[in-house]
Amino acid sequence: MRYVLYILLILLNSTASACPPEGIGGDPILNRQKNRTADPPHPKPQTISAFLHDNTPNLYTRKFRSEFTAAQKAYVDAREKTGVMLEGYLLDAHQSGPETANCHQMEDRDFHVWLGERAGADKRESKDLRAGSIVVEPTPQGQRAHPDWRLHYLHKLVRDGARVRITGWLMYDPEHPDQLGRTRATLWELHPVTKIEVRSGGRWREL
Repeated sequence: MRYVLYILLILLNSTASACPPEGIGGDPILNRQKNRTADPPHPKPQTISAFLHDNTPNLYTRKFRSEFTAAQKAYVDAREKTGVMLEGYLLDAHQSGPETANCHQMEDRDFHVWLGERAGADKRESKDLRAGSIVVEPTPQGQRAHPDWRLHYLHKLVRDGARVRITGWLMYDPEHPDQLGRTRATLWELHPVTKIEVRSGGRWREL
């Protein structure tokens, strides 16, 4: 019996390492966007307010990319070819649950991070400020490539009120319209995150 369990664990680990870019289930087109690994060329530096001004926060699309109208698809496709470098302050961070993009794997889960224009004075204010925030998500691929991308360190940056600069791919996530005005200001995210920098000693230091 123990030998059978051992074989099953090997098979599960093998499956975990072979999750395809389209994931398993959900929207395969959206999953491929989430699973990009290349760095965006020439990311555009932006403030939070400029980001919100430049990208329509809610396009009122259907959930799956295959069901977007032609105009919605053209709008999203053009923007998702670009990278953005956002400056702001981390308001909170947690590990997401298993997702279709990551083949429902418990060991491979995104970090869900909120980036705001200013730091919260305390936990309560930071929570409230998420209503005007942008969600940025370091994926498992990014976490493996950057040993310092750990949840406890992101929490420290929140506590310290550190100014950060987050670089990643612009991505529209139609799955969370219920969160608008509550825990995010827009359905546009930086997802995946490809670089995290912290302002320290008058200069930017990469994690």
